[in-house]
Amino acid sequence: MQARLGFACTTAVDPDILIVDEVLAVGDSNFQKKCLKRIKKLQEKNVTFIMVSHDNQSLLDYCKRALVFEKGKIIYDGDINKSISIYEKKMDEKYHESK
Repeated sequence: MQARLGFACTTAVDPDILIVDEVLAVGDSNFQKKCLKRIKKLQEKNVTFIMVSHDNQSLLDYCKRALVFEKGKIIYDGDINKSISIYEKKMDEKYHESK
């Protein structure tokens, strides 16, 4: 409920910049659909938004550009598809190192 209320309050006005941190990780599918619909409307108004997520499909659906971080440093800034590819490669490397 807190996430729902927070998202509703934050997007009730027309922000210049919106930071969305794993908003789709909480709530049921109806809540997620409402959030994504609101994000699309804000994008149409050219609102800048920062989406933090591990859900690659949402990133592909809503972002054109991404940053990939490693140990707090930006290792890539650019195309969303390449960003996801770099991120997945890094995750695979970490997985194999942990064996």
